[in-house]
Amino acid sequence: MTLYKKVVDEGAKNGLYALNLDNFGEAFMNPNIYAMVRYAKSKKILDVFFHTNASLMDEKKARKIIAAGLDRLIFSFDSPYQKKYEAIRIGTTFENTLGKIRAFAALKKNLGVIKPITRINCIRFPNTTQKEIDDTVKLFTPIVDAVSFIDYVNPVKSKQGIYKKGYISKFVCPQLLTRLTVWEDGVISPCCMDYDRTLGL
Repeated sequence: MTLYKKVVDEGAKNGLYALNLDNFGEAFMNPNIYAMVRYAKSKKILDVFFHTNASLMDEKKARKIIAAGLDRLIFSFDSPYQKKYEAIRIGTTFENTLGKIRAFAALKKNLGVIKPITRINCIRFPNTTQKEIDDTVKLFTPIVDAVSFIDYVNPVKSKQGIYKKGYISKFVCPQLLTRLTVWEDGVISPCCMDYDRTLGL
């Protein structure tokens, strides 16, 4: 928490307006997550959020994260079909996780709160069909505030590279100019896709 507060304090002084409290891992496994949210909000960080697979969430944790002032909560849920979902999210069960997301929506409604804004993140795998996308939207539109799809990137293949010698891309990733990743030990990477921290400082 000492390092975390130092990072937030420095960020707040330099125009930090958004803070994602996860990179790799499950945010609800962090016992300090509620204090981290509260501290960031006390420093006037506009948008404090994190991703979760929702498997560890229960009513007590849900109430605590709402009370802490979280702005956005993003649920990772990769298929509207039980068999495929459980093959991707090994160790979870479709109905249990879906039930927790529904319960969170009901809790927000009962408390009369808007935040945290909720979103489903669904990875679009090479075999994801349009029907699966449509069924995901149909399933979650009544439950959460937004549904989004993210193209799957294989971290191993993406590191190997598929470009010819001398290739120069015309694309400039805007995220390198607008954000950075701070690991739990304070190492800084310019990109959240820097899996092995080869660019870390």
